[in-house]
Amino acid sequence: VIVEWSPSGTSDDMRIEANGSCVFLYTHDIPGDTGSFTIPAGALDAPESSKDETCDIDLEVTRSRSGSADPALDPESSVTLRHRRTSKFTSTPAAP
Repeated sequence: VIVEWSPSGTSDDMRIEANGSCVFLYTHDIPGDTGSFTIPAGALDAPESSKDETCDIDLEVTRSRSGSADPALDPESSVTLRHRRTSKFTSTPAAP
């Protein structure tokens, strides 16, 4: 599965998550914003009871950026911006 997004080319950290009723949660952290990521074939693992099922997969791409908290706040305060985009696709079992 090829996942592409824009804008890209920043130093922001990116995270890919894919989850559905017939697969285990898949996550991958991407240091830096490359604009695309390929979920390798076979990376979405299914429980034995779901190996032959087709289901919708929820896909989420999250961009994270750390910032500086207002000096009026507690000195231990922090700020992290997270921007999420979602999509869906259908997963089908691999042919034997």
